[in-house]
Amino acid sequence: MAHFVFLEFLDPRVTEVLEELRSALQPWKRSRSPMHVTVRGPYQSLPENNLLLQLSDGIRGQGVRIIGSGYFSYGKGEFAVFLRAESAVFRELWWKPDFPVKPDDIEPHVTVFESNDRTSAQLVYNFLRAARISILTYSVQLSVYSTGQQDLFGTKKVGVRPPNSDWRRDIVAIDDDTLPAARELGQRLLARREAAKPKPSGDA
Repeated sequence: MAHFVFLEFLDPRVTEVLEELRSALQPWKRSRSPMHVTVRGPYQSLPENNLLLQLSDGIRGQGVRIIGSGYFSYGKGEFAVFLRAESAVFRELWWKPDFPVKPDDIEPHVTVFESNDRTSAQLVYNFLRAARISILTYSVQLSVYSTGQQDLFGTKKVGVRPPNSDWRRDIVAIDDDTLPAARELGQRLLARREAAKPKPSGDA
């Protein structure tokens, strides 16, 4: 079992938009993991609580901007498409031993689409590049997640949850037609996915 530290979003407006976007783009998949930025891990054992509290104190009052998109490949032919996340806190939070990079080269992100089909990933990336999505949120909290057999499970929030008053400072800007267009694209990708499945052989 591996353990990761996530930066989660707490404002319902932020989480609803991100979750709806993820669900719209891949209607065949329902993820149980919350929308997040993975900032540390994997750990082979649970990270020390004192370290987590120190990191949690460092993000208090700091804003995270979600704007722009990108994609990368991982594993054997898997592709992830994401929204970029920007904040001064990420340099201090970042620790990913499996992906060692210089501090200036880290790429914090919120994954919204995963597929082993490069063409589908490129279509989603192009869609997000053209979409106007801009989020600024101060309502964030660190969490520790542990991996299981099938999906992420288990959660342990770090520190004290920020007050709901922070939500008044958050800004969620997305065009009215973006989510409907994402659902339309998701249905096209679903049809592409179904068409690519092997056809059952006929009776001998």
